[in-house]
Amino acid sequence: MEVDLLSQQKKVRQAILNFPEQFSSGTDEGNLKKFPDSFDGAIICGVGGSALPGEILRMWLKKTGNEFPMELHRNFYLPKTVNEKILIVCVSYSGNTEETISSLEQALEKSLSIACITSGGKIGEICQKKQLSFIKVPSGMMPRQALGYQFTALIKILNYYGFVSENFKSEVLSLNKKIRPADLEDQGKKISRKLVKKIPLIYSSRENMALARIFKINLNENSKTPAFFNYFPELDHNELAGFSFPQKNFQVVILRDRDDFPKIKKQMEITAQLLKKRKIGVEFIEMNEEDVLSKIFSNVMISSWASYYLAKAKKIGPWSIKIVDELKKGLTEN
Repeated sequence: MEVDLLSQQKKVRQAILNFPEQFSSGTDEGNLKKFPDSFDGAIICGVGGSALPGEILRMWLKKTGNEFPMELHRNFYLPKTVNEKILIVCVSYSGNTEETISSLEQALEKSLSIACITSGGKIGEICQKKQLSFIKVPSGMMPRQALGYQFTALIKILNYYGFVSENFKSEVLSLNKKIRPADLEDQGKKISRKLVKKIPLIYSSRENMALARIFKINLNENSKTPAFFNYFPELDHNELAGFSFPQKNFQVVILRDRDDFPKIKKQMEITAQLLKKRKIGVEFIEMNEEDVLSKIFSNVMISSWASYYLAKAKKIGPWSIKIVDELKKGLTEN
C-alpha cells in the first residue's frame, strides 16, 4: 500500500512538471475531415475533466473579445435547438463517458457534423467505424491531468473548421515555453497547508469562474476533499450571509486578477476583512500575468500543486477516484 501511494504521488508530480509539453505534442490533426458547409456555431459536449477545455476556451475568447456562438453541453441529450449548421465536438478523454457517448449517438442519428477528442475507448471505436473527424490524444492519464492535450486538440479542431484564427492556434502551441510549473510549486504548497482539515471555498470574479471551478475540481479529485466555488459579486448577496457568525471549518481562497474591475477588487478586500473578523481563514492568489493564456494555465498549475500537496498531507493517493468508479459501475449494471 505504501509503495502504491508513493508511486501515485511520483506519477502525479511528474505529470504536473511535464504539463507544458502537452501544448506542443501528442495531438495529430491527420484524422480531421472537411465538411461541405461552414458552421454558424458549435456545441462542445463533455463532463468532468473533459469539460474543462471548453470552459477555458469560453473564458479565453470572452477575455479577448473573440467570442462565437458556442454552447458547453454537460448532459446526456443534445439541446433541442441543435441543427445541421452546428458543429458537434465530443470530448471524452477515456472515450467511455456515458453522457458524451449519448450525445455522440444522437448526433449520428441526426446526421450532424461531428468531431471528437479522445484517447480511445468506445468513442474511439465509433470514430474508426463511422470514419468520423477526430483527434486522438495520448492515453494513460486522468482526464484532469490531460487538460493541455485536450485544450490543444480543441483549438486545432476549431481552427480547422474556421472558428478561431491561426494566431490563436500558434498562441496555444507556444504555451510550452511560457508555463513553468516548478516556479509555482512553493505557492501551491503554501496554500495546501492552509487547507488541511478545512473545507475549501474558492472565490473569483465572474470572468474567472472557470478557474475557481477547476481549483475546486482538483481539490475534489486529487485531494478527495469536499470543496466549493462561487464568484463576485453574486456571492456577496447570499453566501456571505452564511458566515454571520464565527466558524472554524472553512478556508477561503480568492483568485484576484489584476484585470478585475475595481469595484470587484474592493468587494474582495472587504469580504476578506469581514470573514477574517469571524475567524475564517482567507488566502489570496494574485493573478498578475499580462498574457491571458499564461494567466489561466499558471493558475491551473497552482491549483494542481495545492491539491497534490494536500493529498500528500492526508496520505492519500491523488490518482484514482474510486467512489466515482463505483458510481459508473452502478449505472452500467442497472
